[in-house]
Amino acid sequence: MKFIPYAVIFLLIAGIYSSCKKLDQLVSFNLDTQDTVMWIGIPDTVLTDTFNNNEGFILLSQEFKFSDYKKFNINKTTPAQIEDVQALTFTIEMSDDSLNNYSFLKNLEIYLVSPNNAFEDILIYENEFPVPTASSFVEELEGTNADFLKAIKKDDYQFKSQFILQNAVPDTITMNMRMSFRLKGHPND
Repeated sequence: MKFIPYAVIFLLIAGIYSSCKKLDQLVSFNLDTQDTVMWIGIPDTVLTDTFNNNEGFILLSQEFKFSDYKKFNINKTTPAQIEDVQALTFTIEMSDDSLNNYSFLKNLEIYLVSPNNAFEDILIYENEFPVPTASSFVEELEGTNADFLKAIKKDDYQFKSQFILQNAVPDTITMNMRMSFRLKGHPND
């Protein structure tokens, strides 16, 4: 009779141990995203019209997927299997022939957002007054590692850009946005 409680405890411990994820088998790798974002149709008439305070813009990029990056296949894992994220840097770089700096705007904020509201918006970059002669900026990602873990697990993302227009710009602006992460995830069996 005394053997039965010990057997039950042993079975419970064995079940819990076998269901735990084996953290010693995680793969660790760097992920550097590179997405081309286009801001289309920024009307400069807002600078000359008679409406006050309508110079603010919110522009949404096309949709991207973390799973489209080969690093996941190389490391035999998927975004859903990621267990740990270390957010590193964000780079925004002008890649437009008609424009070579960000002097046309102020109060720039860039968010990582979910196309289907699967995670909260993450502020990843802000620059109140970009240097008028600079065509690129590199900063640490502003969101928390836990926020980025949720976003990467959900896979789909977009960039939401908010700014105040100061000067006229061409109809379309093209730029590269890059995010760098250190990821740990479970490999596929």
